[in-house]
Amino acid sequence: GVALDNFGEDDDYFELYNDEDVAVDLGGRFLTDSLSDPTKWEIPAGVTIPAKGHLLFWADEDLSQGPLHADFKLSKSGDEIWLCERADYGFAEIDALAFGPQTDDISEGRSPDGLACIRILPSVSPGAPNPRGIADLTGEGVLDLADIALFVGAFTGQTPPADLDGNGIYDLSDIALFVTAFNTPCE
Repeated sequence: GVALDNFGEDDDYFELYNDEDVAVDLGGRFLTDSLSDPTKWEIPAGVTIPAKGHLLFWADEDLSQGPLHADFKLSKSGDEIWLCERADYGFAEIDALAFGPQTDDISEGRSPDGLACIRILPSVSPGAPNPRGIADLTGEGVLDLADIALFVGAFTGQTPPADLDGNGIYDLSDIALFVTAFNTPCE
């Protein structure tokens, strides 16, 4: 992984984003990798996610490392992550995400932050806004003329090539992917 925890380990992690204009106290809510066990891990008291902020949780089953280390691990073959409400709200689902087989050091996330669209991200962004997809070459979370300029520069050899389809060749399929991604925001 690219992000290291507070012990210098590169355990699996996931990130929550708070789209509200106020901080949210997560203490007493639950995280789980199985809806059949919605109370698998209770988020400790005092854990708060800032307004419009991001908070990383480490899925490493190592509770001794602090309040952001969940008591479950994520499966490389695919898994689920559920955020559930407190007991007085019946452990109702607040948010959930299911994902398929994973590749080392490839990040998936909602892009842009807070929307339902899950994408493979062109770069990791722990603690910061997710890039808006493969067309967001600047990584600033918006698609604009700066992304077009970088892409044109890559195509003309002025900057490192952007092999968007990962086939090892910078060609017309990369251009098609860029144009499609730029013109098809996830909303």
